[in-house]
Amino acid sequence: MTRAGWFAPSTRRMLIALLATAAMAGDAQAYVLIRVTATSPPQHWPSAAQPVLMQLNDQIGPALPNVAAGSDPRAAVTRALGKWPAASAFRFAEGSTAVTSAGADGINLISFADTPANRQAFEMAGGNGVVGLTLSFFRAGGEITEADVIFNPALQFSTTVDTDTALRAASQFDVEAVATHELGHVIGLHHSGVESATMWSLTSVLQRQLDSDDIAGARVLYPNDGASGRIAGRVTVNGGSAFGAQVVAVDQRGVVVASALTLPDGTYAIEQLAPSTYDVYVEPLDGPHSSVPNVPCIRVGNLSGGGIYSGATLTTDFPTRFTDNLVVSAGATAALDFALPSGAPPVNPAEIGTATIESGGSLIASIASHPIAVMPGDSLILVVAGTNLDQVTAGDVDLGPDISLDAESFQIVTFSCNSAPLPAFLAGITVAQSAAGGGHSIVLRTGSERVVLTGALRVQTPELPTPTPSVTPTPTVTSTLTATPTRTATRTIGPSSTPGACVGDCDASGDVTVDELVRGVNIALGIAPLSDCPLFDTDHSDDVTVDELVRAVNAALSQC
Repeated sequence: MTRAGWFAPSTRRMLIALLATAAMAGDAQAYVLIRVTATSPPQHWPSAAQPVLMQLNDQIGPALPNVAAGSDPRAAVTRALGKWPAASAFRFAEGSTAVTSAGADGINLISFADTPANRQAFEMAGGNGVVGLTLSFFRAGGEITEADVIFNPALQFSTTVDTDTALRAASQFDVEAVATHELGHVIGLHHSGVESATMWSLTSVLQRQLDSDDIAGARVLYPNDGASGRIAGRVTVNGGSAFGAQVVAVDQRGVVVASALTLPDGTYAIEQLAPSTYDVYVEPLDGPHSSVPNVPCIRVGNLSGGGIYSGATLTTDFPTRFTDNLVVSAGATAALDFALPSGAPPVNPAEIGTATIESGGSLIASIASHPIAVMPGDSLILVVAGTNLDQVTAGDVDLGPDISLDAESFQIVTFSCNSAPLPAFLAGITVAQSAAGGGHSIVLRTGSERVVLTGALRVQTPELPTPTPSVTPTPTVTSTLTATPTRTATRTIGPSSTPGACVGDCDASGDVTVDELVRGVNIALGIAPLSDCPLFDTDHSDDVTVDELVRAVNAALSQC
Protein backbone atom coordinates (compact mmCIF):
# COMPACT_ATOMS: atom_id res chain seq x y z
CA MET A 1 0.00 0.00 0.00
CA THR A 2 1.29 3.47 -0.74
CA ARG A 3 0.38 6.78 0.78
CA ALA A 4 0.61 9.53 -1.76
CA GLY A 5 -0.85 12.86 -0.90
CA TRP A 6 -0.83 15.64 1.55
CA PHE A 7 1.79 14.75 4.17
CA ALA A 8 1.37 10.98 4.43
CA PRO A 9 4.36 9.21 5.97
CA SER A 10 5.95 6.31 4.14
CA THR A 11 4.68 2.88 5.13
CA ARG A 12 5.01 -0.70 3.93
CA ARG A 13 2.29 -3.06 2.89
CA MET A 14 2.68 -6.75 2.11
CA LEU A 15 3.33 -6.49 -1.59
CA ILE A 16 5.61 -3.48 -2.00
CA ALA A 17 8.02 -1.37 0.03
CA LEU A 18 7.52 2.22 -0.96
CA LEU A 19 10.82 3.49 0.34
CA ALA A 20 12.81 1.89 -2.49
CA THR A 21 15.13 4.27 -4.37
CA ALA A 22 17.02 1.82 -6.60
CA ALA A 23 19.06 3.21 -9.48
CA MET A 24 17.63 2.50 -12.93
CA ALA A 25 17.28 3.46 -16.53
CA GLY A 26 14.30 5.00 -18.32
CA ASP A 27 12.55 8.37 -18.34
CA ALA A 28 10.63 10.07 -15.55
CA GLN A 29 7.42 11.03 -17.27
CA ALA A 30 5.60 14.35 -17.22
CA TYR A 31 3.94 15.34 -14.02
CA VAL A 32 4.81 13.20 -10.98
CA LEU A 33 3.67 9.62 -11.39
CA ILE A 34 3.80 7.14 -8.52
CA ARG A 35 6.50 4.49 -8.98
CA VAL A 36 7.59 1.99 -6.35
CA THR A 37 11.03 1.66 -7.95
CA ALA A 38 12.63 3.66 -10.72
CA THR A 39 12.26 0.75 -13.16
CA SER A 40 8.70 -0.24 -12.26
CA PRO A 41 5.69 0.95 -14.25
CA PRO A 42 3.79 3.90 -12.79
CA GLN A 43 0.68 3.05 -10.80
CA HIS A 44 -2.40 3.01 -13.02
CA TRP A 45 -5.80 1.43 -13.53
CA PRO A 46 -5.91 -1.11 -16.38
CA SER A 47 -8.48 -0.49 -19.09
CA ALA A 48 -10.40 -3.62 -18.08
CA ALA A 49 -11.04 -2.14 -14.61
CA GLN A 50 -12.66 1.01 -16.00
CA PRO A 51 -14.94 2.72 -15.40
CA VAL A 52 -13.66 2.68 -11.83
CA LEU A 53 -16.68 2.62 -9.54
CA MET A 54 -16.22 5.07 -6.65
CA GLN A 55 -18.80 4.30 -3.99
CA LEU A 56 -19.88 7.21 -1.82
CA ASN A 57 -20.72 6.32 1.74
CA ASP A 58 -24.50 6.67 2.01
CA GLN A 59 -24.19 8.96 5.05
CA ILE A 60 -22.54 11.74 3.03
CA GLY A 61 -24.75 14.79 3.33
CA PRO A 62 -25.24 18.12 5.09
CA ALA A 63 -26.10 16.44 8.41
CA LEU A 64 -22.57 15.13 8.99
CA PRO A 65 -20.78 16.82 11.91
CA ASN A 66 -17.73 17.63 9.75
CA VAL A 67 -19.83 19.30 7.02
CA ALA A 68 -20.71 22.99 7.29
CA ALA A 69 -24.36 24.04 7.37
CA GLY A 70 -25.94 24.55 3.97
CA SER A 71 -23.33 22.46 2.16
CA ASP A 72 -24.01 19.70 -0.36
CA PRO A 73 -20.94 17.44 -0.19
CA ARG A 74 -22.40 14.68 -2.38
CA ALA A 75 -22.97 17.05 -5.30
CA ALA A 76 -19.45 18.46 -4.87
CA VAL A 77 -17.92 14.96 -4.97
CA THR A 78 -19.96 14.14 -8.09
CA ARG A 79 -18.57 17.26 -9.79
CA ALA A 80 -15.04 16.22 -8.80
CA LEU A 81 -15.58 12.76 -10.29
CA GLY A 82 -16.18 14.41 -13.66
CA LYS A 83 -12.94 16.41 -13.77
CA TRP A 84 -10.36 13.75 -14.64
CA PRO A 85 -12.51 11.92 -17.26
CA ALA A 86 -13.16 15.27 -18.95
CA ALA A 87 -9.39 15.74 -19.38
CA SER A 88 -8.24 12.23 -20.32
CA ALA A 89 -9.38 8.76 -21.39
CA PHE A 90 -9.85 7.70 -17.76
CA ARG A 91 -13.40 6.78 -16.68
CA PHE A 92 -15.06 7.00 -13.26
CA ALA A 93 -18.50 5.76 -12.24
CA GLU A 94 -20.43 6.66 -9.09
CA GLY A 95 -22.26 4.40 -6.66
CA SER A 96 -23.31 4.21 -3.02
CA THR A 97 -22.35 1.97 -0.09
CA ALA A 98 -23.02 1.56 3.62
CA VAL A 99 -19.27 1.01 4.22
CA THR A 100 -17.78 3.83 6.29
CA SER A 101 -14.09 2.97 6.85
CA ALA A 102 -11.17 2.76 4.43
CA GLY A 103 -9.59 -0.67 4.04
CA ALA A 104 -8.68 -3.45 1.64
CA ASP A 105 -12.22 -4.70 1.08
CA GLY A 106 -12.65 -4.43 -2.69
CA ILE A 107 -14.72 -1.24 -2.43
CA ASN A 108 -13.42 2.06 -3.82
CA LEU A 109 -14.78 4.19 -1.01
CA ILE A 110 -15.33 7.93 -0.55
CA SER A 111 -16.17 8.68 3.08
CA PHE A 112 -16.43 11.55 5.56
CA ALA A 113 -17.29 9.16 8.41
CA ASP A 114 -15.82 9.48 11.89
CA THR A 115 -14.69 5.90 12.60
CA PRO A 116 -11.73 4.52 14.59
CA ALA A 117 -10.13 3.19 11.41
CA ASN A 118 -10.41 6.53 9.60
CA ARG A 119 -9.12 8.41 12.65
CA GLN A 120 -6.15 6.06 12.87
CA ALA A 121 -5.31 6.59 9.20
CA PHE A 122 -5.14 10.34 9.73
CA GLU A 123 -3.10 9.98 12.91
CA MET A 124 -0.57 7.90 10.97
CA ALA A 125 -0.53 10.45 8.15
CA GLY A 126 0.00 13.57 10.26
CA GLY A 127 -3.16 14.30 12.25
CA ASN A 128 -5.17 17.44 11.63
CA GLY A 129 -2.52 18.87 9.32
CA VAL A 130 -3.89 16.37 6.81
CA VAL A 131 -7.18 17.31 5.18
CA GLY A 132 -7.84 14.39 2.84
CA LEU A 133 -6.29 10.97 2.43
CA THR A 134 -6.20 8.39 -0.38
CA LEU A 135 -5.26 4.76 0.26
CA SER A 136 -4.51 2.80 -2.92
CA PHE A 137 -3.83 -0.91 -3.30
CA PHE A 138 -1.86 -2.19 -6.28
CA ARG A 139 -0.15 -5.21 -7.79
CA ALA A 140 3.58 -5.55 -8.38
CA GLY A 141 3.16 -4.46 -11.99
CA GLY A 142 1.70 -1.13 -10.88
CA GLU A 143 -1.95 -1.99 -11.59
CA ILE A 144 -4.20 -0.30 -9.03
CA THR A 145 -6.90 -2.60 -7.68
CA GLU A 146 -8.58 -0.43 -5.04
CA ALA A 147 -8.48 3.18 -3.87
CA ASP A 148 -10.27 4.75 -0.90
CA VAL A 149 -10.66 8.49 -0.29
CA ILE A 150 -11.42 9.73 3.22
CA PHE A 151 -12.00 13.26 4.51
CA ASN A 152 -10.61 14.11 7.94
CA PRO A 153 -13.47 13.64 10.44
CA ALA A 154 -11.87 16.19 12.79
CA LEU A 155 -12.04 19.06 10.27
CA GLN A 156 -14.86 21.08 8.73
CA PHE A 157 -15.74 20.90 5.04
CA SER A 158 -17.85 23.30 3.00
CA THR A 159 -19.34 23.78 -0.46
CA THR A 160 -20.60 27.33 0.04
CA VAL A 161 -17.35 29.33 0.31
CA ASP A 162 -15.49 30.36 -2.84
CA THR A 163 -12.20 31.93 -1.69
CA ASP A 164 -9.23 30.68 0.30
CA THR A 165 -9.37 33.77 2.52
CA ALA A 166 -12.97 33.06 3.51
CA LEU A 167 -12.25 29.35 4.01
CA ARG A 168 -9.33 30.16 6.34
CA ALA A 169 -11.46 32.61 8.28
CA ALA A 170 -14.12 29.92 8.75
CA SER A 171 -11.54 27.15 9.42
CA GLN A 172 -13.11 25.13 6.60
CA PHE A 173 -11.94 23.24 3.51
CA ASP A 174 -13.60 23.05 0.11
CA VAL A 175 -15.13 19.64 -0.62
CA GLU A 176 -14.84 19.81 -4.40
CA ALA A 177 -11.20 20.97 -4.30
CA VAL A 178 -10.14 18.28 -1.83
CA ALA A 179 -12.06 15.59 -3.72
CA THR A 180 -10.58 16.60 -7.08
CA HIS A 181 -7.06 16.47 -5.62
CA GLU A 182 -7.59 13.11 -3.93
CA LEU A 183 -9.13 11.62 -7.07
CA GLY A 184 -5.93 12.64 -8.84
CA HIS A 185 -4.15 10.29 -6.45
CA VAL A 186 -6.78 7.64 -7.17
CA ILE A 187 -5.90 7.65 -10.88
CA GLY A 188 -2.17 7.43 -10.10
CA LEU A 189 -0.79 10.96 -9.75
CA HIS A 190 1.59 12.19 -7.02
CA HIS A 191 2.06 15.77 -5.86
CA SER A 192 3.26 18.32 -8.38
CA GLY A 193 5.90 20.99 -7.96
CA VAL A 194 3.68 23.37 -9.96
CA GLU A 195 1.76 25.55 -7.50
CA SER A 196 -1.16 26.18 -9.85
CA ALA A 197 -1.79 22.45 -10.26
CA THR A 198 -4.68 20.65 -8.60
CA MET A 199 -2.03 18.16 -7.45
CA TRP A 200 -0.11 20.83 -5.51
CA SER A 201 -0.04 19.47 -1.98
CA LEU A 202 -1.53 22.38 -0.01
CA THR A 203 -5.27 22.91 -0.03
CA SER A 204 -6.76 25.69 -2.12
CA VAL A 205 -10.19 26.31 -3.60
CA LEU A 206 -8.35 26.65 -6.93
CA GLN A 207 -7.94 22.88 -6.95
CA ARG A 208 -11.52 22.52 -8.14
CA GLN A 209 -10.18 23.20 -11.64
CA LEU A 210 -7.50 21.11 -13.35
CA ASP A 211 -4.34 22.85 -14.51
CA SER A 212 -2.34 22.05 -17.66
CA ASP A 213 0.17 20.06 -15.60
CA ASP A 214 -2.63 17.91 -14.15
CA ILE A 215 -4.06 17.25 -17.60
CA ALA A 216 -0.66 16.28 -18.99
CA GLY A 217 -0.15 13.79 -16.16
CA ALA A 218 -3.59 12.25 -16.60
CA ARG A 219 -3.03 11.88 -20.34
CA VAL A 220 0.33 10.18 -19.85
CA LEU A 221 -1.46 7.45 -17.88
CA TYR A 222 -4.67 7.45 -19.94
CA PRO A 223 -3.91 8.97 -23.38
CA ASN A 224 -6.53 10.75 -25.44
CA ASP A 225 -6.45 10.69 -29.20
CA GLY A 226 -4.62 13.64 -30.70
CA ALA A 227 -1.21 14.68 -31.93
CA SER A 228 1.41 15.32 -29.26
CA GLY A 229 5.15 15.42 -28.82
CA ARG A 230 7.58 15.16 -25.95
CA ILE A 231 10.71 16.68 -24.47
CA ALA A 232 13.24 14.27 -23.00
CA GLY A 233 16.80 14.31 -21.81
CA ARG A 234 19.10 14.08 -18.82
CA VAL A 235 20.10 16.48 -16.06
CA THR A 236 23.58 16.30 -14.56
CA VAL A 237 25.32 18.34 -11.86
CA ASN A 238 29.12 18.38 -12.01
CA GLY A 239 28.84 15.38 -14.33
CA GLY A 240 26.76 13.28 -11.94
CA SER A 241 23.08 12.34 -12.27
CA ALA A 242 20.63 14.82 -10.75
CA PHE A 243 17.78 13.00 -8.97
CA GLY A 244 14.49 14.82 -8.46
CA ALA A 245 15.31 17.94 -10.46
CA GLN A 246 12.17 19.60 -11.79
CA VAL A 247 12.02 20.30 -15.53
CA VAL A 248 9.24 22.67 -16.62
CA ALA A 249 7.84 23.51 -20.07
CA VAL A 250 6.30 26.97 -20.54
CA ASP A 251 4.40 28.19 -23.59
CA GLN A 252 4.97 31.48 -25.37
CA ARG A 253 2.31 33.22 -23.24
CA GLY A 254 4.18 32.35 -20.07
CA VAL A 255 1.78 29.56 -19.01
CA VAL A 256 3.26 26.50 -17.30
CA VAL A 257 2.17 23.59 -19.49
CA ALA A 258 3.74 20.54 -17.83
CA SER A 259 6.58 19.41 -15.60
CA ALA A 260 8.64 16.33 -14.83
CA LEU A 261 10.98 15.15 -12.09
CA THR A 262 14.18 13.38 -13.05
CA LEU A 263 14.75 9.74 -12.13
CA PRO A 264 17.83 8.67 -10.12
CA ASP A 265 19.87 8.45 -13.35
CA GLY A 266 18.94 12.05 -14.17
CA THR A 267 16.64 11.23 -17.09
CA TYR A 268 13.25 12.86 -17.59
CA ALA A 269 10.48 13.11 -20.17
CA ILE A 270 7.66 15.63 -20.47
CA GLU A 271 4.90 13.88 -22.38
CA GLN A 272 1.63 14.87 -24.05
CA LEU A 273 2.78 18.29 -25.27
CA ALA A 274 0.86 19.99 -28.05
CA PRO A 275 3.11 20.71 -31.05
CA SER A 276 4.45 24.21 -30.37
CA THR A 277 7.46 26.20 -29.20
CA TYR A 278 8.33 26.10 -25.50
CA ASP A 279 10.71 27.70 -23.05
CA VAL A 280 12.09 25.01 -20.74
CA TYR A 281 13.87 25.33 -17.43
CA VAL A 282 15.27 23.01 -14.79
CA GLU A 283 15.11 23.98 -11.11
CA PRO A 284 15.97 22.37 -7.78
CA LEU A 285 13.18 21.20 -5.45
CA ASP A 286 14.57 23.29 -2.60
CA GLY A 287 11.26 24.87 -1.67
CA PRO A 288 8.44 25.35 -1.40
CA HIS A 289 8.02 21.84 -2.95
CA SER A 290 10.36 19.22 -1.45
CA SER A 291 10.83 15.58 -0.46
CA VAL A 292 12.42 16.35 2.89
CA PRO A 293 10.80 17.49 6.17
CA ASN A 294 9.21 20.91 6.50
CA VAL A 295 11.19 24.04 7.19
CA PRO A 296 8.71 26.84 7.99
CA CYS A 297 8.63 29.59 5.37
CA ILE A 298 11.10 27.69 3.14
CA ARG A 299 9.76 24.31 2.10
CA VAL A 300 6.97 21.78 2.52
CA GLY A 301 7.89 18.07 2.62
CA ASN A 302 5.10 17.08 0.28
CA LEU A 303 6.56 14.21 -1.75
CA SER A 304 5.99 11.81 1.14
CA GLY A 305 3.54 8.95 1.05
CA GLY A 306 5.17 6.44 -1.25
CA GLY A 307 7.13 6.10 -4.45
CA ILE A 308 10.76 6.71 -5.34
CA TYR A 309 10.77 10.39 -4.31
CA SER A 310 9.22 9.82 -0.88
CA GLY A 311 11.73 10.79 1.80
CA ALA A 312 14.56 10.57 -0.73
CA THR A 313 17.58 12.85 -0.78
CA LEU A 314 17.13 14.81 -3.97
CA THR A 315 19.75 16.79 -5.86
CA THR A 316 19.11 20.45 -5.00
CA ASP A 317 22.51 22.18 -5.02
CA PHE A 318 22.42 23.62 -8.52
CA PRO A 319 21.22 26.79 -10.26
CA THR A 320 18.08 27.14 -12.35
CA ARG A 321 18.80 27.08 -16.08
CA PHE A 322 16.62 28.09 -19.05
CA THR A 323 16.52 26.98 -22.68
CA ASP A 324 14.24 29.14 -24.82
CA ASN A 325 12.36 28.44 -28.05
CA LEU A 326 12.52 24.65 -28.09
CA VAL A 327 10.34 23.31 -30.92
CA VAL A 328 8.17 20.26 -30.17
CA SER A 329 6.69 18.43 -33.16
CA ALA A 330 3.87 15.88 -33.28
CA GLY A 331 5.05 12.32 -32.80
CA ALA A 332 8.63 13.41 -32.12
CA THR A 333 10.96 13.86 -29.15
CA ALA A 334 12.79 17.16 -28.67
CA ALA A 335 16.05 16.21 -26.96
CA LEU A 336 17.24 18.54 -24.21
CA ASP A 337 20.01 17.82 -21.71
CA PHE A 338 21.11 20.11 -18.89
CA ALA A 339 24.73 19.95 -17.71
CA LEU A 340 24.88 22.12 -14.58
CA PRO A 341 27.47 23.26 -12.07
CA SER A 342 26.84 22.90 -8.36
CA GLY A 343 25.76 25.82 -6.21
CA ALA A 344 22.26 27.23 -5.81
CA PRO A 345 21.67 31.02 -5.78
CA PRO A 346 21.16 32.58 -2.32
CA VAL A 347 17.71 33.93 -3.20
CA ASN A 348 14.88 31.43 -2.68
CA PRO A 349 11.23 32.59 -2.88
CA ALA A 350 8.87 30.41 -0.87
CA GLU A 351 5.59 32.13 0.03
CA ILE A 352 3.28 34.46 -1.83
CA GLY A 353 0.17 36.43 -1.09
CA THR A 354 -1.62 39.70 -1.49
CA ALA A 355 -1.84 42.85 0.60
CA THR A 356 -4.58 45.34 1.34
CA ILE A 357 -4.26 48.86 2.70
CA GLU A 358 -6.37 49.43 5.81
CA SER A 359 -8.05 52.72 6.69
CA GLY A 360 -5.38 53.50 9.29
CA GLY A 361 -2.62 53.16 6.72
CA SER A 362 -1.44 49.71 7.78
CA LEU A 363 -0.75 47.17 5.08
CA ILE A 364 -2.22 43.75 5.86
CA ALA A 365 -0.58 40.89 3.99
CA SER A 366 -1.59 37.24 3.94
CA ILE A 367 1.01 34.83 2.56
CA ALA A 368 1.07 31.08 2.11
CA SER A 369 2.60 28.31 0.02
CA HIS A 370 -0.20 28.07 -2.51
CA PRO A 371 -1.02 30.05 -5.66
CA ILE A 372 -2.85 33.34 -5.97
CA ALA A 373 -5.96 33.42 -8.15
CA VAL A 374 -6.14 36.38 -10.52
CA MET A 375 -8.52 37.32 -13.30
CA PRO A 376 -7.80 39.07 -16.60
CA GLY A 377 -7.87 42.81 -15.89
CA ASP A 378 -7.11 42.46 -12.16
CA SER A 379 -4.85 44.88 -10.30
CA LEU A 380 -3.56 43.92 -6.85
CA ILE A 381 -0.63 44.18 -4.45
CA LEU A 382 1.58 41.09 -4.76
CA VAL A 383 3.73 39.94 -1.84
CA VAL A 384 6.58 37.44 -2.26
CA ALA A 385 8.59 36.23 0.75
CA GLY A 386 11.59 33.97 1.13
CA THR A 387 15.29 33.69 1.77
CA ASN A 388 17.27 36.84 0.86
CA LEU A 389 14.35 38.47 -0.94
CA ASP A 390 15.72 41.81 0.28
CA GLN A 391 18.37 41.44 -2.44
CA VAL A 392 15.72 41.71 -5.17
CA THR A 393 14.90 44.95 -7.01
CA ALA A 394 11.87 45.80 -9.14
CA GLY A 395 13.93 45.25 -12.27
CA ASP A 396 14.73 41.71 -11.16
CA VAL A 397 11.08 40.56 -11.26
CA ASP A 398 9.68 38.95 -14.42
CA LEU A 399 6.01 37.91 -14.40
CA GLY A 400 5.81 37.02 -18.09
CA PRO A 401 4.17 38.78 -21.05
CA ASP A 402 0.65 38.88 -19.59
CA ILE A 403 1.34 40.34 -16.12
CA SER A 404 3.07 43.68 -15.48
CA LEU A 405 4.66 45.04 -12.30
CA ASP A 406 4.51 48.68 -11.17
CA ALA A 407 8.15 49.48 -10.34
CA GLU A 408 7.27 52.66 -8.45
CA SER A 409 5.22 50.71 -5.90
CA PHE A 410 8.00 48.17 -5.26
CA GLN A 411 9.30 48.01 -1.69
CA ILE A 412 11.13 45.62 0.60
CA VAL A 413 9.47 44.65 3.87
CA THR A 414 10.38 42.25 6.64
CA PHE A 415 8.10 39.62 8.13
CA SER A 416 8.85 37.31 11.02
CA CYS A 417 8.88 33.52 10.81
CA ASN A 418 9.51 31.57 14.02
CA SER A 419 11.05 34.74 15.51
CA ALA A 420 13.52 35.01 12.60
CA PRO A 421 13.31 37.77 9.98
CA LEU A 422 11.73 36.78 6.67
CA PRO A 423 12.37 39.38 3.95
CA ALA A 424 9.79 40.02 1.26
CA PHE A 425 8.95 42.44 -1.49
CA LEU A 426 5.59 43.87 -2.41
CA ALA A 427 4.48 45.66 -5.54
CA GLY A 428 1.39 46.44 -7.52
CA ILE A 429 0.73 44.15 -10.48
CA THR A 430 -1.78 44.25 -13.34
CA VAL A 431 -3.06 41.27 -15.31
CA ALA A 432 -3.72 41.96 -18.99
CA GLN A 433 -7.30 41.66 -20.20
CA SER A 434 -6.04 39.20 -22.80
CA ALA A 435 -4.05 37.12 -20.29
CA ALA A 436 -3.90 33.40 -21.02
CA GLY A 437 -5.49 31.15 -18.44
CA GLY A 438 -3.35 28.84 -16.32
CA GLY A 439 -0.34 28.97 -14.05
CA HIS A 440 2.14 31.82 -14.52
CA SER A 441 5.50 31.74 -12.77
CA ILE A 442 7.34 34.43 -10.83
CA VAL A 443 10.94 34.65 -12.08
CA LEU A 444 13.50 36.58 -10.03
CA ARG A 445 16.97 37.56 -11.21
CA THR A 446 19.79 37.36 -8.69
CA GLY A 447 23.01 38.53 -10.27
CA SER A 448 23.51 36.43 -13.38
CA GLU A 449 21.15 33.71 -12.11
CA ARG A 450 17.38 33.29 -12.09
CA VAL A 451 15.11 31.54 -9.60
CA VAL A 452 11.47 30.61 -10.14
CA LEU A 453 8.28 30.23 -8.13
CA THR A 454 6.60 27.89 -10.59
CA GLY A 455 2.90 28.43 -11.30
CA ALA A 456 2.51 30.85 -8.38
CA LEU A 457 -0.07 33.04 -10.16
CA ARG A 458 -3.09 31.27 -11.60
CA VAL A 459 -5.10 33.19 -14.15
CA GLN A 460 -8.63 31.84 -13.87
CA THR A 461 -10.63 30.66 -16.86
CA PRO A 462 -13.96 28.80 -17.23
CA GLU A 463 -13.86 25.23 -15.96
CA LEU A 464 -13.62 22.13 -18.07
CA PRO A 465 -16.97 20.42 -18.73
CA THR A 466 -17.82 17.93 -16.00
CA PRO A 467 -20.00 15.09 -17.32
CA THR A 468 -22.02 13.18 -14.75
CA PRO A 469 -20.58 9.68 -14.23
CA SER A 470 -22.85 6.68 -14.67
CA VAL A 471 -23.11 3.76 -12.27
CA THR A 472 -21.55 0.44 -13.29
CA PRO A 473 -20.50 -2.68 -11.34
CA THR A 474 -17.42 -2.68 -9.08
CA PRO A 475 -14.02 -3.53 -10.58
CA THR A 476 -11.07 -5.21 -8.76
CA VAL A 477 -8.40 -3.81 -6.27
CA THR A 478 -4.59 -2.30 -5.49
CA SER A 479 -3.23 0.66 -3.21
CA THR A 480 -2.06 4.35 -2.73
CA LEU A 481 -2.46 6.63 0.29
CA THR A 482 -2.58 10.45 0.21
CA ALA A 483 -2.88 13.29 2.69
CA THR A 484 -3.02 17.11 2.73
CA PRO A 485 -1.43 19.77 4.99
CA THR A 486 -2.21 23.46 4.82
CA ARG A 487 -0.18 26.27 6.30
CA THR A 488 -0.71 29.99 6.01
CA ALA A 489 0.69 33.04 7.71
CA THR A 490 -1.09 36.34 8.16
CA ARG A 491 1.11 39.19 9.21
CA THR A 492 0.71 42.94 9.50
CA ILE A 493 3.24 45.37 8.16
CA GLY A 494 3.46 49.13 8.17
CA PRO A 495 2.91 51.67 10.94
CA SER A 496 1.18 50.54 14.08
CA SER A 497 -2.21 52.10 14.66
CA THR A 498 -1.80 51.80 18.42
CA PRO A 499 -1.01 55.07 20.20
CA GLY A 500 0.40 55.18 23.70
CA ALA A 501 1.25 51.93 25.49
CA CYS A 502 2.65 48.97 23.57
CA VAL A 503 -0.22 46.50 23.13
CA GLY A 504 0.71 42.99 24.26
CA ASP A 505 4.03 43.91 25.90
CA CYS A 506 3.21 41.73 28.90
CA ASP A 507 6.61 42.00 30.59
CA ALA A 508 7.11 45.71 29.80
CA SER A 509 10.37 44.89 28.01
CA GLY A 510 9.80 47.40 25.23
CA ASP A 511 8.89 44.85 22.57
CA VAL A 512 6.25 42.20 21.89
CA THR A 513 7.53 38.64 21.54
CA VAL A 514 6.01 35.62 19.83
CA ASP A 515 5.31 34.09 23.23
CA GLU A 516 3.39 37.20 24.24
CA LEU A 517 1.35 37.07 21.02
CA VAL A 518 0.51 33.43 21.77
CA ARG A 519 -0.65 34.48 25.25
CA GLY A 520 -2.91 37.07 23.64
CA VAL A 521 -4.44 34.48 21.32
CA ASN A 522 -5.02 32.12 24.26
CA ILE A 523 -6.77 34.90 26.17
CA ALA A 524 -8.94 35.70 23.14
CA LEU A 525 -9.90 32.03 22.83
CA GLY A 526 -10.73 31.76 26.53
CA ILE A 527 -7.91 29.30 27.17
CA ALA A 528 -6.04 31.69 29.46
CA PRO A 529 -7.32 34.40 31.85
CA LEU A 530 -6.97 38.10 31.05
CA SER A 531 -4.73 38.42 34.09
CA ASP A 532 -2.00 36.64 32.06
CA CYS A 533 -1.51 39.90 30.16
CA PRO A 534 -3.93 42.78 30.81
CA LEU A 535 -2.06 44.96 28.28
CA PHE A 536 -3.90 43.21 25.44
CA ASP A 537 -7.22 44.64 26.68
CA THR A 538 -6.77 48.22 25.49
CA ASP A 539 -10.48 49.08 25.49
CA HIS A 540 -11.02 47.65 29.02
CA SER A 541 -13.77 45.35 27.78
CA ASP A 542 -12.44 42.41 29.85
CA ASP A 543 -11.66 40.41 26.71
CA VAL A 544 -9.21 40.45 23.80
CA THR A 545 -10.59 41.23 20.35
CA VAL A 546 -9.23 40.45 16.91
CA ASP A 547 -8.47 44.15 16.47
CA GLU A 548 -6.39 44.14 19.64
CA LEU A 549 -4.47 41.08 18.44
CA VAL A 550 -3.77 42.80 15.12
CA ARG A 551 -2.51 45.88 16.94
CA ALA A 552 -0.24 43.68 19.06
CA VAL A 553 1.21 42.11 15.91
CA ASN A 554 1.79 45.64 14.55
CA ALA A 555 3.57 46.49 17.78
CA ALA A 556 5.74 43.38 17.49
CA LEU A 557 6.76 44.21 13.93
CA SER A 558 7.47 47.86 14.69
CA GLN A 559 9.29 46.96 17.95
CA CYS A 560 6.75 49.00 19.91
